Amino acid sequence: MYFIVPQVKSLVLAEGNFTLDQLVTVDYDVRLENVYEELKKLFTVNFTSENPILTFNLNNELKEEGYQLYINNDKIVISYKTEKGAFYAVKTLKQIINQVTNNKIRNLIINDYPTLNTRGFMLDISRDKIPTMENLYDFIDQISDLKYNHFELYVEGFSFEYESFKKYSDGFTPITVKEYQELEKYCNSKSIDMVPNQNGFGHMASWLAYEEFNDFAECPDGFTIWGGKRATSTLNPLDERSAEHVMKMYDDMLPYSHSKYFNMNFDEPFELGHGRSKDACDSLGEGKVYIDYMKKLYDHIKKYNKTPLIWADVLNKHLNLKDEIPSDMILLDWGYDMDAPFSRTLKNIADSKLKFMACPGTSSWCSITGRTMDMLENIKNASLYTHLYKGEGLLVTDWGDCGHLQYLPFTYPGLIYAAMLSWGKEDGTSKNLSQALNVMLKDKNKLIGDILLDLGRYNQYEGSYTYNGTKTFHALINAINACNGYNGDPLTYYTNRMKQNVFTENNYQTLLEYFDFIQKRIELVDLQCDDHELVINELKQSIYILKTLLKVNQMLSDRLTREEKLVLTKIIISELDVTVLNHKTLWLQRNRMGGLIESVKVIENLITIVKLYQDSL
Repeated sequence: MYFIVPQVKSLVLAEGNFTLDQLVTVDYDVRLENVYEELKKLFTVNFTSENPILTFNLNNELKEEGYQLYINNDKIVISYKTEKGAFYAVKTLKQIINQVTNNKIRNLIINDYPTLNTRGFMLDISRDKIPTMENLYDFIDQISDLKYNHFELYVEGFSFEYESFKKYSDGFTPITVKEYQELEKYCNSKSIDMVPNQNGFGHMASWLAYEEFNDFAECPDGFTIWGGKRATSTLNPLDERSAEHVMKMYDDMLPYSHSKYFNMNFDEPFELGHGRSKDACDSLGEGKVYIDYMKKLYDHIKKYNKTPLIWADVLNKHLNLKDEIPSDMILLDWGYDMDAPFSRTLKNIADSKLKFMACPGTSSWCSITGRTMDMLENIKNASLYTHLYKGEGLLVTDWGDCGHLQYLPFTYPGLIYAAMLSWGKEDGTSKNLSQALNVMLKDKNKLIGDILLDLGRYNQYEGSYTYNGTKTFHALINAINACNGYNGDPLTYYTNRMKQNVFTENNYQTLLEYFDFIQKRIELVDLQCDDHELVINELKQSIYILKTLLKVNQMLSDRLTREEKLVLTKIIISELDVTVLNHKTLWLQRNRMGGLIESVKVIENLITIVKLYQDSL
């Protein structure tokens, strides 16, 4: 039996074999140009109308993206309804060929189609990692192989080069309009809709940091949340200049997009109702103020004939106003922990007769190596209840909070798992995930899949559950907040926050031994992928960072004497210096320079705190 990801709906093997040949004759259909380009990567293709080996048959009775792959002795027949169906058939054929060792494919019939219409992936390029074009092309190839059909680059701040605001993106090495167009064209050739994405309400901190935009803010002097002060991040929805500014941003992006969709985001307007819009929110209601502002932007988006997507975190609380929400708008219901309540929130949206997509996450961020159990449960539930309540599909998110310190391999488990579940329900999905990772990274020893998943399980030994991150990673989060002046003296703030975070001696030793064990297993892998050396170095660097963060956690332990703490802080500073150097090197092998300084600053903040603590001893 062939191992195909995502699993096909039906595969029946028959007696006999098809013998692979380097040269394959194919009938020509002008509608299948992109399909032929993929086929040419498998064979030398000659087009002929006389008794071709491989035939494409149009079959309008198949599902929209469905196909049938029929292999019988000396013939391959691909039946399809749309070009995408033919494309996915070739992707399945590619996986089968890659598993053949004797140039013979068993005769078979595959009938297959996706369960969810939209199978999307969103990559954060705004906190702080902007991939090189080469890396983006490689990533698009990967999601294409997994039969994704929707791709977004998350944009806030200056990761996209706005023609009207070019001077603000200096030093950020943003995606240019030309690059965006090239990426869209490449996505389309891979049966992927590249959907433009741009925030325009909350998450506007980068813009509002400039004096000329600060007056558009809901709270120009910043706001207090989660026990500390943060820079202003939300536009004042009552100020006409807010909408005008965002419309100008739209005008710099939307004319270059051919997708019929646009993700306007609009999530986490934290300050809404706490500053300049307080009186309006008190009298009209927060939901009404939010929707009125949203409608101004909605009307502008419709001028470009786009269907807007919008995060559902605010609208979920105001579904009593469902009649004011445009009927074509698609709500994006997000949640990233294992107990994200998709069973309730998706049902509420469905009951309101509104369109929706579920948006789980890879759980890679704020962890270094991911949170495997959260990822598995989160994506499974999102998929399950999207199926149940007949949603549009899945949009899997991969965020870069707190410096985007996780490396690309830790995106892969969630990427593959979501592909499996959005294409269809299959038994043993989490079991097959390890094998799929081995196949993706071409590990001859079949170890890398379990290693990646196990690296994301370290939080199970931390002693308590942490939302949206790990206890170990909070050594960095608390340093960010301390150095950003959250609550007065940085060291006092840090030590107060971290003392409740100190591991027991048993947890500390268990975690160290766990990482040591995984390090030994890494030495046994035999990757054949093009970036095999880089992947191994990324894994080793990740373990190095985590072991250093464990030491930071322990430096505050009452179990240590002053002398032991002095020795430990010296070791930590030295290891963090090495971490910075290695991080810079690894970053530039996949990503642009822009954002690297900000990412490194996250580690340097921790160095500052450790030095302050050292001086206080």
